[in-house]
Amino acid sequence: MKQIQVHQYGRPEVMKIVEVENPMVDHWEVIVQVKYASANPKDVLLRKGKLKAYLSISFPLTLGQDFSGTVVKIGKKVTEFQVGDKVFGMTNRHNNGTWSELVKATPNEINHMPQNLTFAEAASVPLTGQTALQALKDIAKINPGQHVCINGASGGVGIFAVQIAKILGAKVTAISSGKNKQLCLELGADHHVDYNSFSFEKWPTRLDVFFDVFGNQSWRKVKHLIPNDGWYISTVPNSKNIRDTMLSYLKIRKSRLVVVESHTEDLALLKNWLEAGKLRTVIEREYPIHQVAEVHRRLETKRVVGKIVVQVS
Repeated sequence: MKQIQVHQYGRPEVMKIVEVENPMVDHWEVIVQVKYASANPKDVLLRKGKLKAYLSISFPLTLGQDFSGTVVKIGKKVTEFQVGDKVFGMTNRHNNGTWSELVKATPNEINHMPQNLTFAEAASVPLTGQTALQALKDIAKINPGQHVCINGASGGVGIFAVQIAKILGAKVTAISSGKNKQLCLELGADHHVDYNSFSFEKWPTRLDVFFDVFGNQSWRKVKHLIPNDGWYISTVPNSKNIRDTMLSYLKIRKSRLVVVESHTEDLALLKNWLEAGKLRTVIEREYPIHQVAEVHRRLETKRVVGKIVVQVS
């Protein structure tokens, strides 16, 4: 099968399409023929070596975590899926890349694909959708009427965070560039703030949750806006956020780094919302797999609106 691999840290050109052996399935796994895979900023960090201090990784790196496709083989102990099922999901292993024609997964990492989505749309959901869900539902435990601010609201996680916060009953302020204001409002945001024209020092209201999707703020910058029972949540694994998370577990701060894991129950909830029309996807562009270097160049601009997906097979 064909697979994208990285054999040294560096520029987008270090990613190569190579031919490797097909994966073997054990009793508790399935093999999925990947139709589309999602492109995420985490892959850029992996390619550059920015995560080597936090993850146990080795070459060759295989990029990609979330995907959509068709089950082509099942283990003897698997009862939840059958050959031919359309599925979407995310692998919880860091070097089991989904930019591959075939990928193995456990039943807990996948779910049946939403019936109203294409393979491209379904591939855009698992990592970013579950990140937003686990941050807002599980960590912040949002209640109706609370005020949530999403910093980076037009990006991959942000588009789902705005919608999920609204589903959970929150009032939402979205921060993004001015050109994406209309999108944020269409997704359900109550207010929009252009990041070029605001100051936290002059912020007019208190917040219950500050979800820093973009990763350019910190608990220290926004703590004066968050009451004692409010949360600062980030998606960026830097030393400050990791330290603040440890202090949070010691109940010294309410700051948390969300580390997403795929759970079939979370995928089922997202699937139900998607099929009910409560949640929608936003795809900026689809790329063929041989243009992966161009995909990473676009990700590195940090200006992607919604998601980029890659057609694998």
